[in-house]
Amino acid sequence: MIQLLDEFFNTRFETREALGLFLCRVKQGAERLRKVDHQLQPLYQGYQMIRSLPAEYQSVVQTIYRWTDAEFQPDKIESELLLEENRLRLSRKDLDTVSSIAFSNEMQRKEAGNYYKQDEKLKTKSSKVRRFKNKTLNVKNKQIGPCYFCKSYGHLIANCKHKAALSNLKTNESSNTEFKVKHAYSELESNLIETFSDSSDPEGKFIRFRSKYKLGL
Repeated sequence: MIQLLDEFFNTRFETREALGLFLCRVKQGAERLRKVDHQLQPLYQGYQMIRSLPAEYQSVVQTIYRWTDAEFQPDKIESELLLEENRLRLSRKDLDTVSSIAFSNEMQRKEAGNYYKQDEKLKTKSSKVRRFKNKTLNVKNKQIGPCYFCKSYGHLIANCKHKAALSNLKTNESSNTEFKVKHAYSELESNLIETFSDSSDPEGKFIRFRSKYKLGL
């Protein structure tokens, strides 16, 4: 019996042990003593259930210590401890959830920051590429020429806008001159027709035909 008493009072809560398993070991020790005709008082059984619990259970342990002798029963103590275990489990779960959300938000913030930095790098790189292309184009343009018409660099005479403008001006002037000449000849022809319209000269029709033919009217 002494050995059983020693085993009972040396029953301790093991690290990472389920609380239900520990309470079961305490009750088994008390049951073995009962079988050898040694009935432990509820006070001793209840005390053995709470005296080696870890710090996270100290709040409920202090509450149990304030119970009356009538309330200090092993079954009631077991129920109270199991409720506290469940509460702690839910608290840890909620804490893990909050931690996971916080971690996820932090990762998203970092990813957003990295994306922004990459986007800025791409914009900077694109801007540098455009500036390089513009510089290259300017260099190429400066290497073309000079134009034999306007003596400028950047183009050849075939693409010279000054030459094209001058050609258009000459074309317009030529068109105007042609119109003036045709108009003058038209008036001359009219005068010739009037001169010979009343003449009995049988060659009058020939003269009018000849005038039109030569003028191309």
